[in-house]
Amino acid sequence: MILKANVNGEFKKVAVPLKVVQQITVNGGGSFNAPAYVIEEAERVASGFVSKVDDEMFKFVAISDMHEMGDNDSTQSIIEQYRKANLEAGQGAKIVAEKVKPDCAVNFGDFAWGSSSTTLYDGVWSITSARCKSYLDNVSENFYTPGNHDGLIYSTDGLEYDILTGMTGTYRYKDFDKKKIRVICLNTADNSTSQTKEYISGAQLQWFCNALDLSAKSNASQWGIIVLSHHPLDWSTTLMPAANILAAYESGSSYSVSRDGVSVYYNFNGKNAARVIAHFHGHVHCFKVGDISGTSIKRIAIPNACFGRNNEYGRGGNLVHGEDTTYNKTENTGKSTAFCVIGIDKESGRIYADCYGAGYDRVVAIGGGEAVAPTYTNLVPTATAAYNSEEIYNGKGYKNGAYVTDNGAFGTDANTVAVGCLKQTPATVIYIKGATLTTASHVRIYTQSMAGNAFVYCVGSGLDLSGGVWNNTIGEASYNVEVLGDNYYKITPTSRFAETVYYRVSLVGVGDNLIITHNEPIE
Repeated sequence: MILKANVNGEFKKVAVPLKVVQQITVNGGGSFNAPAYVIEEAERVASGFVSKVDDEMFKFVAISDMHEMGDNDSTQSIIEQYRKANLEAGQGAKIVAEKVKPDCAVNFGDFAWGSSSTTLYDGVWSITSARCKSYLDNVSENFYTPGNHDGLIYSTDGLEYDILTGMTGTYRYKDFDKKKIRVICLNTADNSTSQTKEYISGAQLQWFCNALDLSAKSNASQWGIIVLSHHPLDWSTTLMPAANILAAYESGSSYSVSRDGVSVYYNFNGKNAARVIAHFHGHVHCFKVGDISGTSIKRIAIPNACFGRNNEYGRGGNLVHGEDTTYNKTENTGKSTAFCVIGIDKESGRIYADCYGAGYDRVVAIGGGEAVAPTYTNLVPTATAAYNSEEIYNGKGYKNGAYVTDNGAFGTDANTVAVGCLKQTPATVIYIKGATLTTASHVRIYTQSMAGNAFVYCVGSGLDLSGGVWNNTIGEASYNVEVLGDNYYKITPTSRFAETVYYRVSLVGVGDNLIITHNEPIE
């Protein structure tokens, strides 16, 4: 398909061979070639995002960890997978940006693979070519944070960072006066002192202290601060001074440290009226949200755009900065890559982080006592081990790597998650989000009445979802299924149900982000 933006900002799809075209052409409103699945995924994300945000909110597109490979960095097939995924991230970001009108775009670093064979050209290509910058030409402001994989390129080729990215210096801040937002962009791979690749120089630390101080503004209390960097600021001991500075800012106290011969000092007493909204970062290749050590300030991870290396820091037990669930990329689909579009609602205390591609959407409460109550009740944690038991099943309501068998017990399948017993009346409409309802084996609903009658319902009985959920014994649809979005389903009982029952369900996926509600859409 070819994507064309008309004067109204609407997209028109014209049939062309479904392949990725490496060369792009930008003409006025921006015409370029893109696969149909990129267009569809981008429009899905943009549509969902604009339904939640408005023009008063601060919005930005966030891409990270492209790891662009040079010709000698791997086998040709893997190199092409990475390049193709990065290209599609750029194409998708272009479409999303046209729709949501972001205030800026951010590339969180590790632009290139960074091996001894990676050249400066590879790094430049991932930033300034079709992979990213050219596709975001409609965004007025672009930020770039250097990553640990990028340091070798800069040091061996000797090119200044501002030439490479168009930014002035490796760290800077910019005020968005209309939105009352200051964006602070840090360099956590500040290698000019020949230190570790995870490093912030003394000069930059002092600059960071100064950048946080908005006390010269007459309306400082109305402002918010966003901090950007490749690494999470509490990632290592070499980066912790930056996290400690944020802790001092939040508490309105002083902080001092000596580094590189620089005596860093700042007293934030009376100078912390503006609120640090959140710290956004890359590096960990996942979707982890947590508190920066010693603070209530949220750090929000941006997933990796490159193909593979999914949730890298979740494996091996590092769940401080990672997750235990992997979101694999799939070639030639809308899940070939991943990036986020972020919306910040200062009034409600919410941060919306919607995901393009392989991953999931997040709603994050701004730290410092702001509580955001969901508009629904997730019943998964209340699921019981048996229909007549009060015990919470597995302490979570679900069990990964399990499925519901024909007799109501739990079998083993690494691809599925099983949920304990939940109570359903004849009028209960079930909403499920976060795992896949499919015709695959071991995806089923097992119901049991108080009288002991039990039935197993399988999705579509081998048919597609439009066939509903069938009772295999009597051969009729007992639930109707409506697909509401990506891994999001509405399941409505048919007239087959005339009594209250308890049900268990097994789905493809894991339970970590699984939500099940009754009569409450998951919005």
